[in-house]
Amino acid sequence: MLNASKKPVSIEDLTVVTFPSGLKTAQIDQWRLRKHVPFAEACARQIWYGDNNSFSDFPSAPNKADAYTWRRGREAYAFLVTLAMGLESKKVGEVNIKGQFYVGWSAINQEHAETAKRYEKLVQNIGADTRSIQKKVCSGFQQQRYELSARDLSGQKKGESILIIGHLDEGNKLSCLTDGIARVSGNKRSNRVQEILFTHPDPMTLEKMEEKFIELYISGKLTSDIVAVPFSDLPEMLELCDRAYVTLPMDFMPESDQYIINAWQARNNTSNTLTHLKANPDNMGLVVGPWASANLKNYISPYEVRNEMQARAECNKKIIEQARRAALSYADFRFSQESKRSETLRVRPVLDMAFA
Repeated sequence: MLNASKKPVSIEDLTVVTFPSGLKTAQIDQWRLRKHVPFAEACARQIWYGDNNSFSDFPSAPNKADAYTWRRGREAYAFLVTLAMGLESKKVGEVNIKGQFYVGWSAINQEHAETAKRYEKLVQNIGADTRSIQKKVCSGFQQQRYELSARDLSGQKKGESILIIGHLDEGNKLSCLTDGIARVSGNKRSNRVQEILFTHPDPMTLEKMEEKFIELYISGKLTSDIVAVPFSDLPEMLELCDRAYVTLPMDFMPESDQYIINAWQARNNTSNTLTHLKANPDNMGLVVGPWASANLKNYISPYEVRNEMQARAECNKKIIEQARRAALSYADFRFSQESKRSETLRVRPVLDMAFA
């Protein structure tokens, strides 16, 4: 029979503790160095797991008991499954936490191989159950990012040419929406566009935008071709591009708003789309100025982008609920498997004696 220090960690014996990274003291670090428990580590949160015995002397910070969340048994296993799927992140569905989970597991493997053997089956099962739930339940999950909603509503496809009528923030950096729509369109993913054209009504601002776009390109965050175009060339650019995006806030530059609207109405290329991402922030986010009465064709307003975000949120909420239920079901299944194996191990010596 294996002693407790070498016995594989079972679901029945599993403990998970989560706590803010700010509570990670030198004493807690020393405890982990002794116990060699696996972990998933982020800037804001710590997630450590192991057997119940290992955590019997966990040195939590005094007077901070409510900051620690403890899970045990099947609840702990289900939590680790949903964690590996990205469902326990602030931005639900992000893959960073999955990476952190496996980075922590890899560290234990490299530094404490003997200890890691106790967790191998557990981590293998978590990986298998995560993949199964993602395939069966989470295939319809969509990230709730404003620029992704805008991109998808526009009908944008791989290899297209897009135009961004962009904007800088107060720090002379690309505004969040300008940066966001550029990245989700021109990053390293296989569905990236061929070319990103960008412009601004003010030539000096356009020069600064070009600097920022070049920085994104050099850093590898954009891999599509990038081209700065004068605002006066807008009518021609709207003929050439497949998708156009406006991130200038409505009524920020009223004359420019009207120029964009007139150029869109006068174009001959009626197969492309125009998506406006930013309503008026100084007027409760309302569609104002000439945009409110333009009645444009192939036009997607900020309201429609918001509605898409809300639809995604409602759909994702249902998917997340289903995924959590599925994770608990898998935990029950794994627990029952372990129980059956334990029963077999208890019965086998008796059978062996009977046939001796």
